Amino acid sequence: KVLKPTRKEDAETPMDRSIAFREYAQLEGTLALAFRVSEPHKDELISLVLQVNYFGKRGSFFQLRGQPHTVENLPAEFIPLDGVAVQGTQVQGQLPKAFVAGQVQIMDDWGESLTFDKLNIFSEEKIRLGTDRIRKSVILPYRLVRSSKSFSYYERISP
Repeated sequence: KVLKPTRKEDAETPMDRSIAFREYAQLEGTLALAFRVSEPHKDELISLVLQVNYFGKRGSFFQLRGQPHTVENLPAEFIPLDGVAVQGTQVQGQLPKAFVAGQVQIMDDWGESLTFDKLNIFSEEKIRLGTDRIRKSVILPYRLVRSSKSFSYYERISP
């Protein structure tokens, strides 16, 4: 249980007890990221990547193990995360030519109309799903090996 500010105006205490769920993920090994960027923006992207310290949910942790660098061709094990987006009845993006085994994961991406003010948590501007924030479905090459009420263990599927 955790404490959170009360919503009751006539409360005797300023805090109420509430249930909080925590989800943890552990990656054994290294994680490599690749970005497609034009030459004029390469140095700017490298300086921004050096400032990243978490991915996904707040509270996660990420630490670089080396200086970002450029490559001509990506290794085959890289998974593209520019999946298919479905908005209403419209499908956007490239559908796979064949079904690939794995776990379907819905990921967030930013839309064309997203601005820094909408991302800024101190701003009054709101992010709109479907325009500023777009959900994309990606098939990750992992299979569920074991699970219980307290964990799920996945392993990568080899091609």
